[in-house]
Amino acid sequence: MPFGSVSIVMKDKTDIANLNNHLRIGKLIALSLTDDLSAEEQIELNLWIQKSERNAFIYDKIKDKRSLSEDLSELEEIDAEYALQQVRRRIRGTQKVEVVKSNSYWSRVAAAAIFIIIGTSFFYFAKMNIGNTDVVSYQEDIKPGTNKALLVLASGKTIKLSEAQNGVVINQHKITYSDGTEINNSSATEIPRPGDNIEASQFNTLSIPKGGQYQIVLSDGTRVWLNAASSLKFPSAFTSATRNIELIGEAYFEVAKSKIPFIVVSNNQVVEVLGTHFNINSYADEKYTRTTLVEGSVRVSLLNAKQSTDAAYPVKLVPGQQSVNYGRDLKVIEIQTESVLDWKNGDFIFKKENLSQIMRKVARWYDVDVIYDKNIDLNQTFSGQVSRSKNISEILRALQSTGRINFKIDHKTVTVMK
Repeated sequence: MPFGSVSIVMKDKTDIANLNNHLRIGKLIALSLTDDLSAEEQIELNLWIQKSERNAFIYDKIKDKRSLSEDLSELEEIDAEYALQQVRRRIRGTQKVEVVKSNSYWSRVAAAAIFIIIGTSFFYFAKMNIGNTDVVSYQEDIKPGTNKALLVLASGKTIKLSEAQNGVVINQHKITYSDGTEINNSSATEIPRPGDNIEASQFNTLSIPKGGQYQIVLSDGTRVWLNAASSLKFPSAFTSATRNIELIGEAYFEVAKSKIPFIVVSNNQVVEVLGTHFNINSYADEKYTRTTLVEGSVRVSLLNAKQSTDAAYPVKLVPGQQSVNYGRDLKVIEIQTESVLDWKNGDFIFKKENLSQIMRKVARWYDVDVIYDKNIDLNQTFSGQVSRSKNISEILRALQSTGRINFKIDHKTVTVMK
């Protein structure tokens, strides 16, 4: 099978060896999918697969047709020649390295394998550490968000929750931290008891600021993870025919199973479940409200909207599906849940997300304001993954490594420039 090649220059011999190894394995994997491997090459590939669980996982991922299709579609948006120009601009030296060109389907399979092995899209060069000279301009870096939240009791009393803890537990008429420590400045007289007639004004509210996150276990055992700039309104005990709560922002739910319906009211929609795992993203600054099902089933309905003649409400989701609330209509799409639950798992995972959407996520987690120079294309897309535990400069440097945009940090303001 013919593989095209170009030459790029690299300085570090270790990087050269690593890159050549990745290229070689990518080529072998592509050949294996067409049964074009020689006996010696098959042995070489088998030894690589058996070397580690990670290698076996990568090979299985590439063999999966759905996963491979998504990786190939991401590669389609990468300008190979432009990327090579960026590499040449950043790297100085004399030794040459063969790079597979994506000029045929199976060459692109090999390229997908390489990108999976090394790290995809705009994080390719950032993870290789091959002399990237791009530097984000800042005098003081900004640290990532932490565990922080405010609990507003039904009485109106406000409690600043400990940053040393990661969650609270609602247990009958008392509230504790996740490790069982009682919250000393909340009293039983201020928290409605089971059996009380709970009015809307008797709901407690857990508010998460920008740059924060927190968890809560509700009185029925339901566990909720709240993302930055979010809030959850809930009773101290569920005493009615339904378990009603209200959400602003983003949260992941693991709902305790019960015959009593669990209902989440968010931006112009109602989600009803009996016991399941799902994520709701309903930020006011996002264009759509998205509900993603991980396990079980949910029913999503619109609020205050006339039912259109070509849509059936409510919609019922199965795992791996997401409902997109357009305000007057609901659309159901297939989605990989890992990219939706990235924030809960401590990562940013972008799959063809536009710049403005990425920067809104960055702004919430790092508690910054974002401004754009004129002529910045807010719809240009990026893909990749980076830990949310990194300082803001790390994710900005990864974006900047594409050569398409630059950043400047001034106190709590990030400027996006060409």
